[in-house]
Amino acid sequence: MKPKNTKKAQSAIEYIMIYGWVILLILIVITTLFYSGMLNSLIYPANNIIGFSIIKVERFDFVDEHTLLLTLYNDVDLKLEVQNIKFNGEDLDNIVFPFDILPGERIMINSETGYTFFEGEILKNMPLEITYIVAEGTVIRTETGFLSGKVS
Repeated sequence: MKPKNTKKAQSAIEYIMIYGWVILLILIVITTLFYSGMLNSLIYPANNIIGFSIIKVERFDFVDEHTLLLTLYNDVDLKLEVQNIKFNGEDLDNIVFPFDILPGERIMINSETGYTFFEGEILKNMPLEITYIVAEGTVIRTETGFLSGKVS
C-alpha cells in the first residue's frame, strides 16, 4: 500500500527545485554583470585616487563637462615648484606654471582639460601627471597616479 501524500510531496520538491535553479541563475547573471563592469555605479560609488607620494592629490571633482577641480598637498618638508600638470596626456589649461607649494600647504586647482566629461559617466584610471622640482633644485621629477570616479 502506498501513502496518499507521495504525489503532493513530489510536486512540492519539483516546484522548489525549479525556483531554486531560477534564483541561482539570476544570482549568476547579476554577479557576471557586476564583475564585468556593467554595474559600475555599485563598484565606484565615490572618487578614488591611486598613486602620488610627494605631491598628494587629496581630492578631485569633475565640475562640468571640461573642468577638473584638484586639491594638492605637499607631503614633504621642502618647497616644491610645480612645472606642469597633465590629465589623460593633455596639459591642464588656465594654470600659470611654474608655481610653488610650500611644505604642508594645500592648493586647489580649477582647470579645463582637453577631455569632455559627460554627466553620470564613470571614469576609470584616468592618468594624472604632476611634474615638479624639489627645493630650488635642477632635477625634474614626475608624480604619476590615476583618478577614478563618477562625473556629477
